[in-house]
Amino acid sequence: MEIARRLGRRLSGIGLPGHFIVAFNEPDFRAYVDPFHKGNILSEADCFELARQATGMPLADDPSMLSAVSARQICLRMLNNLRATYFQRRQITKAAAVLDLLIEAVPSSAEEYKQRGICLTQLERFAEAESDLQMYVRLAPGAEDTAHVATELKRIRRIIDLQS
Repeated sequence: MEIARRLGRRLSGIGLPGHFIVAFNEPDFRAYVDPFHKGNILSEADCFELARQATGMPLADDPSMLSAVSARQICLRMLNNLRATYFQRRQITKAAAVLDLLIEAVPSSAEEYKQRGICLTQLERFAEAESDLQMYVRLAPGAEDTAHVATELKRIRRIIDLQS
């Protein structure tokens, strides 16, 4: 996308469910390109099928799926993908670092505070974990796991008190 921009070409990111593609937009030509599969050129129908395959869901052919996304949305999607990869690989320090960025980008997102609190607990950074889990409870007071988080907060507080 950056190369296209520097060449004066109009290329935009498309955040399909489960897959990212780009759209080449010229006044007399429009094409969808899959940068992750050798730059394959896709039709609209191909894009919808790709989304169905990527998600395993019976998605309808919805033209709104082909809407351009902003640079901010692209960055957030990349960070979420990194977070998922780091959790999958159990790289807790890296997951916590990505969660730092996600929280900075969207400070009202309760789930990121909870996830970072869990990471920080595993890293034995208990005071920070306590703060994040308290923020989670403030941001999501009606969450289904509030009782579980309250129990975890009591456990963390006992650990902090023992360390003092």
